[in-house]
Amino acid sequence: MLKIYSYDETESSIVIEVGSREGIRLASSILSKINEDLFVDWEYVLEEINDRVNGGIADKKIQISIIPRKDKDSLVIVSLQHEEVMAIIPS
Repeated sequence: MLKIYSYDETESSIVIEVGSREGIRLASSILSKINEDLFVDWEYVLEEINDRVNGGIADKKIQISIIPRKDKDSLVIVSLQHEEVMAIIPS
């Protein structure tokens, strides 16, 4: 299961909740299509965060923000709401 709580195209951010491993695959597919210019292996990133977070990421809101930088690749920031930043990924 996958829930999308918010998506702001102008701010390049999305808040999702992944309910299971199948939800990770679905989220990966959707995130890849939202911004096709980013070269991020979303499934790998979400699986790694799931393995590192106590209790996994199931039923936790995940905020993903894309920060463009001049003359450089964008930064992708992945954080769990009410917790810390879990990943910063240059794309």
